[in-house]
Amino acid sequence: MSARKKRTVLTVSEKVAALDKLAAGADQATVADEYGVTVAAVSLWKKSERSLRERWEEGQVKAKSSKLAKYQKVDKALNVWFKERRAENTPVNQILLSTQAKVFAEKLGMTLEMLK
Repeated sequence: MSARKKRTVLTVSEKVAALDKLAAGADQATVADEYGVTVAAVSLWKKSERSLRERWEEGQVKAKSSKLAKYQKVDKALNVWFKERRAENTPVNQILLSTQAKVFAEKLGMTLEMLK
């Protein structure tokens, strides 16, 4: 019986760095060995390169999964609002985030039940 290989999950920035190495001429097997993943994983990164680079440019460098928010418009508005508050050094807590999400949802014509 063969030992199972431990599953390796890389961040978006690590995947983008691997894609940069591919673009520089490295082959997929070499990159896969270097990052401790399969060639199939590297191939999937190459297929989804556009979305990985978009996420990287948006600052999602430490994210390991790409689960999207249920309500994208509210999420984007809340993200911009949050970054503005943090730039002002204003403390932000869960209650404030939740309240602001409800405000954005109402402005976008959503009902509060939709957010639950």
